[in-house]
Amino acid sequence: WSPDGTRIAFGGSGGLYVASAEGDGVPRVIATGSEIHSPRWSPDGDKVGYVRGGSMFTFGEESLGNVSTSTLAVVTLANGRVTSITGGGSLDTNPVWMPDNRTLLFISSRGGGRDIYTVRLSASGEPEHEPRRLTSGLNAHSISISADGALVAYASYAPSANIWSIGIPSEGVASVADATQVTFGNEKIEKLAVSADGQWLAYDSDRNGYADIWKQPLAGGPAEQVTRGPNHKFVNDWSPDGREIVFHSIREGGHRDVLVVSADGTRTEVVASSGG
Repeated sequence: WSPDGTRIAFGGSGGLYVASAEGDGVPRVIATGSEIHSPRWSPDGDKVGYVRGGSMFTFGEESLGNVSTSTLAVVTLANGRVTSITGGGSLDTNPVWMPDNRTLLFISSRGGGRDIYTVRLSASGEPEHEPRRLTSGLNAHSISISADGALVAYASYAPSANIWSIGIPSEGVASVADATQVTFGNEKIEKLAVSADGQWLAYDSDRNGYADIWKQPLAGGPAEQVTRGPNHKFVNDWSPDGREIVFHSIREGGHRDVLVVSADGTRTEVVASSGG
């Protein structure tokens, strides 16, 4: 809702729209683009902050919290000028305005886990500095701010998934009661792969914030981190000789690259990189 209650901003097919709260007239496009959502009006009604990308994280049903990247932007209503506030290399979502009309709070994964960041804007809507981190360890999924800017409410979201193994029965259906837990971390694991010789298990884990590739002996033993650095990485398969692991990585704009990393983590090569 606009501060005066006369208009509603919403994301729709092909862009960001403003409609009369009375329902009369045709909604007006104020910014174009795909996967636009979460608009928030500045307290003075001059600007609207919104998100491009990452809608499955916010609104996904069975995919709620889905890892992706997104960008914050601000449109100035008087002249239609759109300014990107963040670069799109991480999840940046849920913008809310402080009462001064110049400061945005938002959720970002740029530090690994999801926390609250702040950025101050110029009168024209340009960011005056790099986003600054306000919290640590919240695992925030959404935030809201009180009218006086003194309090922030947040919802925390921390999914968890570990690896289990179960023998294939000679007949009938196996019971999960007979399964054995293989990993025990406070983490979310999405994909796994067993080496051709059956000695090693590779998987991706977000235990340190970003999803990275880990490996551990299938017979049991400590896990070893294989990849490091920004961007989420997801395991796909071992090479036949067990010396390399192929994985994909999500980068700016949600694009995915295919890479190969040596099993000891010392060498990484890009196999395929495109805008697709």
